Amino acid sequence: MRTRQGAWVWGLACAVVLATGGCTGGKSNEGLPSVTQAPSDPGEVSVPSATPVPTAATPTPPPEMAQPGADGAAAVSQYFIELYMYAVATGDLDEWRAMSADDCKMCNKVIAEVEQLVAEQHTVTTDSLEFPSVSGTEIAPGTSFSASLRVDQGPWTELDSSGGVVDTGPAVSADMYFALLWQGDSWLVRQVDVHEATPQG
Repeated sequence: MRTRQGAWVWGLACAVVLATGGCTGGKSNEGLPSVTQAPSDPGEVSVPSATPVPTAATPTPPPEMAQPGADGAAAVSQYFIELYMYAVATGDLDEWRAMSADDCKMCNKVIAEVEQLVAEQHTVTTDSLEFPSVSGTEIAPGTSFSASLRVDQGPWTELDSSGGVVDTGPAVSADMYFALLWQGDSWLVRQVDVHEATPQG
């Protein structure tokens, strides 16, 4: 059985190369908030969720995303991960592309991975996707935001076009930090940092 850094596992691997920019936005992100540490602003809004997300169901943008703000930033970060699981399960990248900045390296890495899955006629599913903690912070009024979330993903399976198992992986957890931009009337993901989850006290 071959090994693929798929279905979220690649995200944890990215953590070891963050210092070299391997999984974050490039130089055009200058002036954006740093997202290598969890926000600690007193005005931070926390939106916990622990509802499993069906990986093959089209994610529905939460109403909080309709306006800029800390609530919206938190909702965007969770929705973006739901989009990731939807994309690897279906090959549909339309909404992911629409929300991804051109220089967001993590976003582009996902696009390349999903395109490879489509070329191979493979799909990836997971048993569950949960968000024990999600929070957003406003950096520049009405325009620039950060968000952080803890993601718990259940065991995953990669299937070929006939439904045969190609690869599997165990449950994993990660802490993710986002740099987000409200542009016009929609959100843009500018940068994502991924770290292996630290134990919560």
